[in-house]
Amino acid sequence: MGKKSKRNNGSSQVVDTQPIDIVVPDTPLTNENDHLEELDNPLRIITLINSPDVPEGDLQERLMDYVQTMDEVDGFFNEFDETVAVPNDGHIKYEVGSDGLVVIVIDSTELRDEVLKFIDGYNDRMIEGSHETTKSH
Repeated sequence: MGKKSKRNNGSSQVVDTQPIDIVVPDTPLTNENDHLEELDNPLRIITLINSPDVPEGDLQERLMDYVQTMDEVDGFFNEFDETVAVPNDGHIKYEVGSDGLVVIVIDSTELRDEVLKFIDGYNDRMIEGSHETTKSH
């Protein structure tokens, strides 16, 4: 216990200082395998056209059964952003829910077709990769 003098508005006062024990946990706050954590539900993607040309909205749905970990979700969206979302910035928005539901809002039928083509192609590659892994075991 030390005493330090502290000036406050020109007056001097003595303040007791106490040592503080800082406890650092032995285990990290995040699990190093969080990226391998499996999703509770398969990744489900819903596309919706938001355009006056398509008054009904034209809803399409895809299940991505082979996207099962957070790493795989990140991989999908890294490629999706690079290939589809960024080049079409301003014409596409998406929201990813913690429950595995993804809603993609698109402003044209042509862009919706491009999005679905990407999703289907990515899903096909995941399925093929899964079968390759199964064959090698």
